[in-house]
Amino acid sequence: MLTAVSTSVGRQRRLQAADEPWRSPRHSGALSGVSAQTPTGAALRALVPELMAGYDDIVWQFDDDVSDALCVVMRPVRAPERVARVLVHRGEEVFALQLDSHFGVTFEYEQDEKPNELRDRLATAVAAVRGPSRLVLTFAGSTQTRSELVLAPDSPDERSDGIWMERQTAEILWRVRRRRLRREVRDFPRL
Repeated sequence: MLTAVSTSVGRQRRLQAADEPWRSPRHSGALSGVSAQTPTGAALRALVPELMAGYDDIVWQFDDDVSDALCVVMRPVRAPERVARVLVHRGEEVFALQLDSHFGVTFEYEQDEKPNELRDRLATAVAAVRGPSRLVLTFAGSTQTRSELVLAPDSPDERSDGIWMERQTAEILWRVRRRRLRREVRDFPRL
């Protein structure tokens, strides 16, 4: 692996060469806000390449532009428009999965279990972008108030990644005014 170090306006930048194709100069593996702060964050970041190695049909990279989280962006080779993000927020206790407008969150407080939680979040993201999966979105007018990610919908293996509530006040006000909530379903077929 070739490494070049240059300094520009007080910022150090690492560029790494082709031994690690999942890294690009922009996403060079320099530790972001989460990883630079704690040994646990650095260990979680170092674990990602190993965890993603089994998914040959998924292209992924670190997004170091996210300053307060370790962020892994992934998409399937056959459907690059399906983008999922797995974020581990500062403190390494909040693990999030973002797909389209869905944002599912889990928590892990035990040090020994954090690698397992990261593994689960990455596996869930891969399953979501590979399909079949379904997003069920709820709107109060044009405001999205909740979302649910369903993996393997309409099958015996169907499972939900949970319901994410946001803008609860908007939904409550909408209901108080006796207006109907609108549901939108987005299906992602199996690739």
